[in-house]
Amino acid sequence: MPEGLSFETAAAITEGENYALVDIKAANVTRGQNVMIYEASGAIGSAAVQLLKHYGAHVTAVCNTKNIEIV
Repeated sequence: MPEGLSFETAAAITEGENYALVDIKAANVTRGQNVMIYEASGAIGSAAVQLLKHYGAHVTAVCNTKNIEIV
C-alpha cells in the first residue's frame, strides 16, 4: 500500500485491476499475443496494460494526447 493513503482509498484503487483481470481472463490472452487497450490511462485500462505486460502480451496502448506521459 502506498504511503500516505488511507485503507479506504487504497482499497478503492484496486477496483480497476479486478475488472481488467476478469476481461483478460475471459479473452484467454496468451504470452506473445498482440493486444490493444483503448483508454489506457483510465483505472481499468492502465491496470490492463500492466497485467498484460506481466503475462507477456505485446501491448499497444491508446489514450488521449493529454495522457501520453501517464501511459
